[in-house]
Amino acid sequence: MPLAPGFEEIFHPGEIEDRNAAAAARDGVALPAKTRRDLDRLARSCGIDAAAVLGPPGPREAGA
Repeated sequence: MPLAPGFEEIFHPGEIEDRNAAAAARDGVALPAKTRRDLDRLARSCGIDAAAVLGPPGPREAGA
C-alpha cells in the first residue's frame, strides 16, 4: 500500500498500543515528578520505602 506524503509507516489496529506496551515493559512507566513525590509521601506514611518499590526515577520521567 502506498504511503501518504510525509508518512513513513502504516499501522494496523492495535499496533501503536502494542509498541507502547512493549516500551513500558522494557523501560518502565514514566511518572510525573509530583506523582512520584505523592507516592513517596504515601508510602512513608505506611512505613514503606517507596524507593525500594518504585526504584530510581527513569530517564523519561519529568523532574528526573
